[in-house]
Amino acid sequence: LTPQIGFVRYGLGDRFDARAFHDAVEKGEIGHVGLAESAALVAEGCVGIEEYEVDEDILPLLAEEDAEGIVPVSRGQVVGLHHEARVFAEGGREVVRLELTIALGAEDPRDEVTLDAEPPVRVVVPGGISGDAATAHAVANAVPALGELRGIGSVLDLPAGR
Repeated sequence: LTPQIGFVRYGLGDRFDARAFHDAVEKGEIGHVGLAESAALVAEGCVGIEEYEVDEDILPLLAEEDAEGIVPVSRGQVVGLHHEARVFAEGGREVVRLELTIALGAEDPRDEVTLDAEPPVRVVVPGGISGDAATAHAVANAVPALGELRGIGSVLDLPAGR
């Protein structure tokens, strides 16, 4: 659950209702770029499956009441989104689910990872991790491995990818 200013600046409040949100989703203008692809990478690199289907949903979060703030919003206007990407293995069994909620005025912002494993694992990072900082960290830590790679590779070929 993250309060993302970039999304807020995109057009919440009086310029963004549920219909405009759904239109923007259909045009590919809203949602986390690469969430479905990330879910597929987890399925391949961590779960170890090669044949699967990926499904995703992007839903608006609507204001329950009028609110002032960075962007004033009226009841019923979009104040955020919930984006889910799911990977299904053979037989329709869900093996990966990535969820992202971005909301103006989010209560309890955090990054959370839950693994349905033995033993179960749940990690919560209060306040969340900046996506830009995480990307920069991943790129910087991948540099040493680049000299060893040959041909076309993917993030799964990098040390941090597994």
